Amino acid sequence: MVDSLRTLGIVAHIDAGKTTLTERILFETGSRRFPGEVDEGTAAMDWMRLEQERGISIAAASTRVSWRGTRLQIVDTPGHVDFTAEVARCLRILDSVVVVVDAVRGVESQTQTVWRQADQWRCARLVFVNKMDRPGADFAATLRSLADTFSCRPVPITIPLFDEAGAFAGLGEPIHGTVEWFAGAIPDLEQQLLKIQMDHARDRLVEACAESDDEILADFVVGRSVADDRLVRGLRRACGAGVLVPVLAGAALLGRGVDLLLDAICDFLPSPRDRDRTGLEAAFPSADPMAPLLALVFKIEHEGDEVRSHLRVFRGVLRRGMPLQCARSGAPVEVSELWVMHASSHESVEAAGPGEIVVIPSCPSLRTGDTVHQGPADTLPLPMPEFPEPVVAAVFETVDLASRSRVERALAELLADDPTLRVGQDLESGLPLVTGMGELHLEIVAERVHERTGTRVRVGPPRVAQRVSVWREARGAATVVDHGLDATAHAEITIQPLQLLEGIEVHDELDGRGSSRPEVRKLVTDLAVEGGAFDSAPVGIRLTVHAAVGEGKGAGVALLQQALLIAMQKAVGGAGLRRLEPAVDVLVQCPVASTSVVLDDLALRGAVVRQVSSGQMGSKIQARGALRAFLGYATRLRSLTKGRGEAFLAPAGLLDCADDAEPAVPTQN
Repeated sequence: MVDSLRTLGIVAHIDAGKTTLTERILFETGSRRFPGEVDEGTAAMDWMRLEQERGISIAAASTRVSWRGTRLQIVDTPGHVDFTAEVARCLRILDSVVVVVDAVRGVESQTQTVWRQADQWRCARLVFVNKMDRPGADFAATLRSLADTFSCRPVPITIPLFDEAGAFAGLGEPIHGTVEWFAGAIPDLEQQLLKIQMDHARDRLVEACAESDDEILADFVVGRSVADDRLVRGLRRACGAGVLVPVLAGAALLGRGVDLLLDAICDFLPSPRDRDRTGLEAAFPSADPMAPLLALVFKIEHEGDEVRSHLRVFRGVLRRGMPLQCARSGAPVEVSELWVMHASSHESVEAAGPGEIVVIPSCPSLRTGDTVHQGPADTLPLPMPEFPEPVVAAVFETVDLASRSRVERALAELLADDPTLRVGQDLESGLPLVTGMGELHLEIVAERVHERTGTRVRVGPPRVAQRVSVWREARGAATVVDHGLDATAHAEITIQPLQLLEGIEVHDELDGRGSSRPEVRKLVTDLAVEGGAFDSAPVGIRLTVHAAVGEGKGAGVALLQQALLIAMQKAVGGAGLRRLEPAVDVLVQCPVASTSVVLDDLALRGAVVRQVSSGQMGSKIQARGALRAFLGYATRLRSLTKGRGEAFLAPAGLLDCADDAEPAVPTQN
């Protein structure tokens, strides 16, 4: 059963055709009687009302189909950058991905993001070059773009065929030498040309496989023909190891090439047992059905009054009614039911083995990232990806006080579902302050709150969430005296900047006197993150505690905490506060006639233009700037380009605020 299972995701940039491809797979495998349409809101995988209305994927959806005796678990993921975390947590539990690339646009920004995420977990990859029927489609250019962007070795295992008018007319499969001609019989004039194309494509495949397969290399060197089944085995090994990336062509909307893609999934993508685990042994335990159960909760979802815990089984067999334990809390986990999801619907199953994705309903104690197990209590938790910090905040205003509690309850549920959402309180108004990955993310959150509560929520003007660091190294010391308790606390802290602007590090050079070292490090961490030492979230700093001592009977944690805070504030004052804001990479596609006005507008926003190019689809402009300057940019761009421009924004780290400069080093009197 394990060997006949493929667990894969469909990933791509927005509008490349992921969901359309998934719908055609459901139709081709007999899971649906008709293929759903994204534009008409009938796609089975986009089951949420908001997805159907907006025509985009917001939440990942999974389903199961069968093809040639192989079970395929398919996860359709969002393509919009605001929902990158949804893709990241799904890629964590997948063995492979099908990367969908628009044949006209080529490799786009979100394609690069999901490719890097797949690299992290060593997912095997197939590439489906979609929309080959569109004017401007260029299969050869897409292959070059894949090789240049990802430093990979793409090899075509299907090739697009064109008639004498240049229209997309067929697909060739060079491994077995078969040709599918969409309009019936192949014209006589085309047959000789097609044979040359197919022979050349097969020679390229054999040559590519020979680089990693000694048997194929031996045949290749002496000019012997390589058997089809040997070529398939060699390509499967190379694909699983990431040495080669098989590439297919097609047009999902027309159903062209979908059957060949399904064949490739069965032939070349790994099962849970033979996926590449190099360096990931702790993250992907061996898929042994006879071992004690180990599974990872990668997603929590509230649907109505129900809580659904999505998990992947890594080893052992999960059975309904089996007693389990949560590694985080040690609490028992009750498996009263076990579901397999088909988008929004489900079917009950009795058991699930290694590699299978299932849902445990009605288990509110589980959280995203929990490891559940059966066996020793010292089971190490399986790792989860680190999610990016949210960057855009807005106040959620309610109609009246009575509805605020319902809104806050709905936000608490969404907070459990979404690891990139933060909910706090606006200091001025006392209303909920919601921070997310972008304007669209916050809009979707507000609409989902309305769906759950019936209360309209007004989203205030978006604010960019700043970060802070320091310019230089500095040291601070403080002694706090409580005369009433006859107690004293003394602390000394050094702060210094790190080159990488991510998170904070806390170290100590304590000699064992006073509070325990782990306790002091936790106090310092809490003070830095939430204790008021910084007015925004700190990043890229190292804090070293040199002294943390309390003297006297009344010297408790509160007094020591006060001394540490004052010492930290003095160190920050000497180091100089460095204000940072989120940056974005901006890709603008617009008509050539609008290029100059778009460039002028980018200059006014303080963006640095990195590249300008033009082609059949118009101009493509790549720039980088502050996220703050691009709030509401899509509306402005439509105005500048008469509705024909598109912009794609991707996080690009942090940059110094425009009005912030390194302060002079204080002089000593």
